[in-house]
Order: sequence, then C-alpha cells, then structure tokens
Amino acid sequence: MVGGSWLEEGNQEFRAFLEKDLMAISTQVSLEQANRLNWWTGVCQRLWPLSTSGDGNCLHAASLAMWGFHDRLLTLRKALHAFLSSSPRREALWRRWRRQQSLLNAQAGLVYTEVEWRQEWNAIVNMASTEPRLRRLSVASDHSGDVSGGDIYESLEEIHVLALAHVLGRPIIVIADTVLKDMNGEALAPIPFGGIYLPLECSASECHRSPLLLAYDGGHFSALVAMETQAPVSLASAIPLTDSNHELLPIQFSIDPEDREDFGGKMELSYSESIALLKENVDVVRIEEQKHLPGGIPRYGVGKSQFYAEADSESHDRVSQLTPVKPATNQDTTVYLCKSTFYETNQLCQAAGCSFFGNPQTSNYCSKCYRQVLQDQCK
Repeated sequence: MVGGSWLEEGNQEFRAFLEKDLMAISTQVSLEQANRLNWWTGVCQRLWPLSTSGDGNCLHAASLAMWGFHDRLLTLRKALHAFLSSSPRREALWRRWRRQQSLLNAQAGLVYTEVEWRQEWNAIVNMASTEPRLRRLSVASDHSGDVSGGDIYESLEEIHVLALAHVLGRPIIVIADTVLKDMNGEALAPIPFGGIYLPLECSASECHRSPLLLAYDGGHFSALVAMETQAPVSLASAIPLTDSNHELLPIQFSIDPEDREDFGGKMELSYSESIALLKENVDVVRIEEQKHLPGGIPRYGVGKSQFYAEADSESHDRVSQLTPVKPATNQDTTVYLCKSTFYETNQLCQAAGCSFFGNPQTSNYCSKCYRQVLQDQCK
C-alpha cells in the first residue's frame, strides 16, 4: 500500500521520481488507453501496477502483491513446479488445460496425437522449472568494473496462473488487453491471459476469498495495488468482475471434462452457473440500486474483497445472441508469448516460413521455433 495522500501533498518532482521508480507507468497507460484498467474509478478506487523485474519470472509480480518484494529466491516458482510435477491435482489441471487448448487448436485447424499432447504438457511443466533458460549480461557492474550476469527464466502461460491459484489457495484476477497490436494499432495476435483464475480443485472453505490482482501487458506481469487515499469512493478497495462493456470476465479453465472422449468440447458454463461459481469462491454480493455504475445497470458487489458483476441476466442473454467477432487467427499462445516477452521485436524469426518475431537471446528465433531447434538438437 502506497501513501497516496502524502504523495498528493508532497513535492511534485519527488512524487514523479517515486512513481517512475515504483510504478509500471507504461503498463498503466497501455491498459487504461485500452479501457481495461481503471475504467471503474467513478465507483471504485484506482489501481496501480508496480514495476517488476523483467527476467521472465512472472512470479515476481505475485510476490510483490502479497509480500512487497520480488521472488528472487524462486520460492513461488519452486512451489509451482512441484505442484505441476507431483501434486495429486495435476491430472485435473491437465484435463482442464487440454480442453481449453483443444478449443484453440480447433479454431486453428490443429490436431494433436496423444503423444503430442503429453509432449506439450511436459513442456508446460518444464517451463515452470527454476532452471534458467539462458544467462544474460546486464549493464550493471560491481566496483571492479566486471559486468554482472543474470538468469532469464521461461515465461509462464495461463495454465501456470491457474496452478499458482491452487498453490496459494487463492483466486487470481488478471487485467489484460484482449489483442496484441503493432505500432500502428493493427491486431497481431489474441492475448489470452485476462480473466479470473479460481482454485477449483481445492475446497473453497480452505481457500482465501480475497483475490490476488495482477496486470499483464507487453509480455510482463505486474502487481496491482491501491493507494491509501482520503478521496471518497463508493467502494474503497474494489475491482469489477466485468469489462467496461459489462461482459463478465472469462473464468479461465472453468470446466473439468473428466473422462469425456471429446474432452468437453461442447461444454460451457451458463451465465448463472458462472455467477454461482464466483459466489462459491469469492464473497460476491449485489450492490444496491443507488450504487449503480455509469449506465444505470445494477451490479453484484462483494463483502471484504468488494467485487461486482452484472446482475441483469436478461441483457446478458441478449448480448450473447449477437454474432461474435472472430479474434485474430493465430491461436498459438506460445507464439504470442515469445513475441510479447521481449521488447525488441523488430526482427522476424529466422526460421523459414515463420512470420513471428525473433529475439537475439534466442538466436533470432521466436520462442516456439527456438524450442523446436533445441528439441531437434537433443534427438
């Protein structure tokens, strides 16, 4: 929690210095311009993304949000890898992941064999390892003038966020844009991270009901925090369960297909089922009529964690009947991650026929092609 009232009254130059040092301003600006973050400030308190180390270990953001320091000892990452490797719940997460990935594959016309599915899952587990993907040289140096090194870890994907929710026994909400755009604002690829991650394989009675809040932008996670403030707001510490268009945020990996042969391809949660699932895992309550958001639509609010979601199910049903807008055709989340994890994305991947961006740290391949190169070398 940052002392907002002190910053507001203090020296503006010093305040600007602190904001630049502590806050991920570019993330804030990007998500606010996309109308994904802080569109709710008329009712709820403004949230700020904290600056986070960019070494590929997104769990720095979770550590910052909970404890106020980076996960430099890789405590969360070790726990995450152990959970995916040996937890009795790992098979349930595998099923949930396979169902969601199957839907994405179907849109892209991809079909995996059973061997390929297990290979992909093994890669998912290995990505959470504490073993660095590569070692980089930083610009920092000690007093002797020697350049210090730093490790870069595999960037994590959506299923890792779900696994982290189980490790922590706590819901996680990720605020992110829905489409990655180039410098001209043209859509490049969908961004799949945004939404609500619930520890569905844990007993709700044994879990925290106050969610961990993260922002995702530019291939980077940041902790979302509120400032202490004297300004009056209807909800002192809150975030919506809907987007600015009043659509319920997606509940990621919400369905366990169990032993169904089609892995639950046609299974979907209804709006009322989604609300019931949220109520089971978060303290969701309905905000009274005088606490409407702009537009006059009643919402669900919460107790201590103060969340809300749209209450007008009739309007939701009408919207659900509209023809959906098809997202960008590339549904390969790994390709998206490799493009967004690094900031120098002005060079195409050197693999023949690949239209995605490479990076000098992966020999000018995108992360997917680079992983394939490494696999070929091990054969």
